[in-house]
Amino acid sequence: MRFWTKSLMARLVSYFLLLSLLTVCLLGTVAYVRAIQAITQLVFDRLSVAATLKAEELNRWVGDQSQEVLFIARRPEVRDPIRVMLSHPKDGPTYETAYAELSSYLTSIVASRPDLGEITILDNEGGQILISTDKSHEGQYRVRDSYFVEGRWRTFVQNVYHSPITNRPTLTIATPLLDESGQRLGALLAAHLNLERMDRIILEDPQLGINGETYLVDELNAFVSSARFGRDAFPRGVRSLGIDEALRGNSGSALYENYAGVPVLGVYRWMEERELALLTELPQAEAFEPARDLARTLFLTGLLSAGVLAAGVFLLARQIARPLLAITQTATQVAAGDLSLSAPVLTDDEIGVLARAFNQMTAQLRLLYEALRRSEEHFRSLIENASDIITTLDAKGIIRYVSPSTNRMLGYKPESLRGQSAFDFIHPDDLPIVIQAFSRMSQRRTPRQPLLEFRFRHANGSWRILEASRNNIVDDFEIIGVINARDITERKEAETEREHLLAAEREQRLLAETLREVASALNSHLERERVLKLMLEYLERVVEYDSVSIMLINGDELEIVAQRGYRVKTHRLLRLKVGALGHVQQVLQGRAPVIIKETLDDPRWLRLPGEEDSYIRCWLGVPLIAYNQVIGLLNLDKETPGYYTTRHAEFAVAFANQAATAIENARLYTEAQQELQERKRAEAALRASEERYALAARGANDGLWDWNLMTGAVYFSARWQAMLGVMEDRRFFSMSDWFDRVHPEELTLLEAELSAHLDGRSPHFEHEHRMRHENGSYLWMLTRGIAVRDEQGQVYRMAGSQTDITERKRAEEQLLRNAFYDSLTGLPNRALFMDRLGRLIERTRRHEEELFAVLFLDIDRFKNINDSLGHMEGDQLLVSIAARLACCLRPTDTLARLGGDEFALLLEEIKDVSDATRMAERIQEELALPFMLTDQELFITASIGITLSSTGYERPEDLLRDADTAMYRAKGMGKARHVVFDTAMHVRAVRLLQLETELRRALEREEFRVYYQPIVSLKTGHIIGAEALVRWAHPQRGIVSPAEFMPLIEENGLIQPIGEWVLRTACAQNRWWQMAGFPPLGVAVNLSAQQFRQKALCHLISDVLSETGLAANSLKLELTESIVMENAETTILALQELKEIGVELSIDDFGTGYSSLSYLKRFPIDTLKVDRSFVRDITTDPNDAAITIAIVTLAHSLKLKVISEGVETEEQLAFLRAQRCDEIQGYLFSPPIPADAFTRLLQEGRCLETMEAV
Repeated sequence: MRFWTKSLMARLVSYFLLLSLLTVCLLGTVAYVRAIQAITQLVFDRLSVAATLKAEELNRWVGDQSQEVLFIARRPEVRDPIRVMLSHPKDGPTYETAYAELSSYLTSIVASRPDLGEITILDNEGGQILISTDKSHEGQYRVRDSYFVEGRWRTFVQNVYHSPITNRPTLTIATPLLDESGQRLGALLAAHLNLERMDRIILEDPQLGINGETYLVDELNAFVSSARFGRDAFPRGVRSLGIDEALRGNSGSALYENYAGVPVLGVYRWMEERELALLTELPQAEAFEPARDLARTLFLTGLLSAGVLAAGVFLLARQIARPLLAITQTATQVAAGDLSLSAPVLTDDEIGVLARAFNQMTAQLRLLYEALRRSEEHFRSLIENASDIITTLDAKGIIRYVSPSTNRMLGYKPESLRGQSAFDFIHPDDLPIVIQAFSRMSQRRTPRQPLLEFRFRHANGSWRILEASRNNIVDDFEIIGVINARDITERKEAETEREHLLAAEREQRLLAETLREVASALNSHLERERVLKLMLEYLERVVEYDSVSIMLINGDELEIVAQRGYRVKTHRLLRLKVGALGHVQQVLQGRAPVIIKETLDDPRWLRLPGEEDSYIRCWLGVPLIAYNQVIGLLNLDKETPGYYTTRHAEFAVAFANQAATAIENARLYTEAQQELQERKRAEAALRASEERYALAARGANDGLWDWNLMTGAVYFSARWQAMLGVMEDRRFFSMSDWFDRVHPEELTLLEAELSAHLDGRSPHFEHEHRMRHENGSYLWMLTRGIAVRDEQGQVYRMAGSQTDITERKRAEEQLLRNAFYDSLTGLPNRALFMDRLGRLIERTRRHEEELFAVLFLDIDRFKNINDSLGHMEGDQLLVSIAARLACCLRPTDTLARLGGDEFALLLEEIKDVSDATRMAERIQEELALPFMLTDQELFITASIGITLSSTGYERPEDLLRDADTAMYRAKGMGKARHVVFDTAMHVRAVRLLQLETELRRALEREEFRVYYQPIVSLKTGHIIGAEALVRWAHPQRGIVSPAEFMPLIEENGLIQPIGEWVLRTACAQNRWWQMAGFPPLGVAVNLSAQQFRQKALCHLISDVLSETGLAANSLKLELTESIVMENAETTILALQELKEIGVELSIDDFGTGYSSLSYLKRFPIDTLKVDRSFVRDITTDPNDAAITIAIVTLAHSLKLKVISEGVETEEQLAFLRAQRCDEIQGYLFSPPIPADAFTRLLQEGRCLETMEAV
């Protein structure tokens, strides 16, 4: 390489050789590419022919098998036995004989026709397999399988799918079984084909070379037929460019990597009839091998020719380059520093002229070199003796030069800094301002920049503060600037130290002023509470805290007497033993402040009761010392770990000394005041003692009594006698006068407690009991008393009081009733019902033979009554219902109102479930009678759920929950009935709950899809619109039918966000079709009742049309007949508002509701849709045909268009054409399909005349 860069001759030879090689490579590449193109086209043609032939043969084979299945289904050997089996019970001999005959025939059919793998016959109603050549499948239900859904009405081929039974690819042909007259028998025959013949069609092909391959893939990216894998090991989720394109409905050829990552030439086809992707592939390595052989031959030939030519060029170049070599050698020595040499002049040609010019240049260089040497010596002397650091930087901030003073100031040798970025040594905090200054300097706006201070890393790792000035060198564009820097670290440190000293002096001065103010304020007050309040206010000015408390010693206890800032207030007036908290004890014993930097890590820290776990992170404790005695401490808390320092402690101690003296002074003052008050109270008590008893006896609200046990006489005060209505004019009574008035139920306990007190077994006497008033009623009394004993401990006197607590007892009874009884109906409420139910469950655990039942009752359509008649009438109805239900009960039963219109009955001691169902029937009969509300007769029904205790419940909540579930099941079956709970209901409820949860997540995870079913004009046969239908792409279950989830989303409110999303998506998609150049289409979107009732519907539709850019007349809104007739007058106004926007309106499922013709003509609608239930049997049921004709005639009379949905047969289509129906939609033309598949229909221009029936 070195010789090549320094030798002209070598370069000439190399250039020629390279040019020759490039020419050879170019020609070889062109030939190779042409060969590749020719081979590629040839292989594609061959693979395309093979794919076409295989697809035709596969369709032909499926058609033959369809004819075979039709032939078998029409045979009397099948028709006669199945008619018998459908009309006789399974366990009868007639059924078994027919079953045996049919089984034998089907087995012989399968044995004689190897392409038929299994034949099954299914019941049309439940989808149960009645008979199968594989006996393990009999009894199973296939109601969800497509071949069952479609095969009940017509011959249907369910293309290859992965069977949920065998988990293998299966192709099924199904056809309804007909009698001799062509009527359906109520069963269908399904043949599951043996796919080995399909494998032979697909896999056998001698034209695919050694490693060529043909295989089938279904819409789930799973292999259906492949020679590479066994049928039991077909992988799923296979992907490649060919597979993806075919599954999109495209056909073509391409070079790509197949599912195994091997580069192939592939031809892919989408078999529309079979809904499969057919791929025929040949590895590129095998296909392109001839082209690579040709390329190798051309390259070797060209390489040999280039070598011969290069040798000739080399000899010619050596002769030319000899004079240049002499000049080159002289120039090399001059470049090394020997300017005394001259180049030899050997010729007079251009090379000679070059030698003379070189000699003149050498003479000029000798003069310039001498001048430069003198200038550099002068500059170097200035730089090396400078006290500042002098640095030059390039445009990227790289150090190009640094003066020797950097070693003295920063510890770096100059050569170690050259080539490094100056920004790497700048302190991160100063880096932004340095970069900003460098940017301004780079713009060269001013030759001199202002001073800049920043920190620079010293060689020892410390930071030095530099002051730098910057100068631009305008005439050297590689060097951005020259930096002059000096070390000002010591100067800055001195300035900082001076600022700290000034700050400390100011702080000390402020502390002294604050402490003087604190001393003045605290010593001016002698009330302890006022002193404590001032302490908390002034302490914050001395030491910052988040929370603080003051603890004072009271004997052997610590009492928190004041606090502030705590999140939990249970500290107030808390008393603790002095040694209970270790960190507090350390402060008190050491008489010095204690700091805990981190409470979470310090073992001394113990939390006070009620204190939160972690918000106090740093603690400072300061003793309160007054007159050389520790009287308590200050607790200062911070939520920041490590906050408090010794300086904070010093400030706190200075404050505490002032505060402790003020607290002690306040204590002494308080004690003096208390002593003075005690003396005054004693004097007053002595004067009043003689009058107190008499005044108390006369003025007390309670009755007083005094029993002399020595004489047996009892004194009852006037108030005592007045409370009981005693009018006798005497002062003394006997105990019998008292006991005779006590209610018999409480007398025994009263005497027992009185004896216990007299015997010294209780410290005082207290009892609540009823006493008879003179008018015969009983009043509740609270009697208290205490015995007086002599020196021997004998009782000689007992006195006490008696209080009338009747009102309190009544209030307690009312509270108890409110807690356990419904205020409206007076029935037990949920709490009492659950309590009784729980007790009954406990009892049945001990007596398992006992049986009881719970009935959960809900009034049907009660909300309509409230909305129409008002809540007061609704409450009156609930009271009447409660009275009716109470008439149905036995003495042992419990009736409760759980809330709203829900009631529950607890039936005890029943024999079996029939007792519960008879009670439910009796309730239904009782509620069926009319109710009278404000002169208006009203009829109601109820739905009842029943649960039995025999299921083995542990908790009352579970039993009530299952009764509730059964009640909702009754509502779902049509209301006005009862249902007994079974475990399947709970499983269904859990499944619905899980489904609701998955639905909410589905909206968040964007799992919903919009499918479009074409709407076709019967006049032109072309697609003129589409109905947008929502589908749920469940991650595990695949596409979920709307029939499974639509009722649930209408119930839980998800219908509005999902409906709005469908509306936006459909409008945006229609706008995309219009922008793509397709003919104008109308998209129909269904509106639910909730969507139609929302007030902002018109604004929503206007916003969607505005956002998507779709014209209003391209959107059609479909409403069901029941929605528009729910409130006809309001509906008319809402429809008119929608019509003003410009959208079209359609009534869906027309004929299934209860439309009024008088309203129908007033509705501003454009279209009526004939429901599929009429179209299904339109050619066989005269009633359906008559209804359809009437709807079409009515619509045309009202100038409305008619769309028939659910069109699936040519006969239905012919009938609708004959009746001049305007448009149709249904599986005959296309099922609902994704947007990309709908786009392909538009691209193909598919129309009704050229379409074949499915």
